[in-house]
Amino acid sequence: MLFFDSAGVVCLQVNQHPQPQASDRGNQTKREEEFDRWKAPEVANGEVKVDHQQAAVFSLGLLFWEIETGMVPFRELDAVNAQRQLGTGQLPPMDRITSESLVEMIEQCLDLEAENRPTLAELEKMLNPPSLHQPSQPLSLKPVPLVNKASYS
Repeated sequence: MLFFDSAGVVCLQVNQHPQPQASDRGNQTKREEEFDRWKAPEVANGEVKVDHQQAAVFSLGLLFWEIETGMVPFRELDAVNAQRQLGTGQLPPMDRITSESLVEMIEQCLDLEAENRPTLAELEKMLNPPSLHQPSQPLSLKPVPLVNKASYS
């Protein structure tokens, strides 16, 4: 579940008591296997030298896609085959996302080459452009005249 904390930060709450299920992938549970769907290809492939921040950016790209579309990436596939699709460069469809800048950001996050993905700092700037927080001109508030309660009688 996604929610905002008191500082306005988006948080993800995960079920604290998962119910493991049998799986045919060694000792990995079915629930753990499902998380493969959001793993960066280099993590899923078991590469030794992984930039975990860049891998996190890949996963965030999929999470942004899921939040915007309301769907699980490659929902018609099991997690293993969904990861195979992502590992070959196949992206989930972007046609349900109306913001071109969001599509561009998600595509950058989902680049197969980790070094081509934005850094977490760059991603933060994309999500929080300075123009939203620092108006070029200070707001000028005009006093609002008080309404006479007698006029409502």
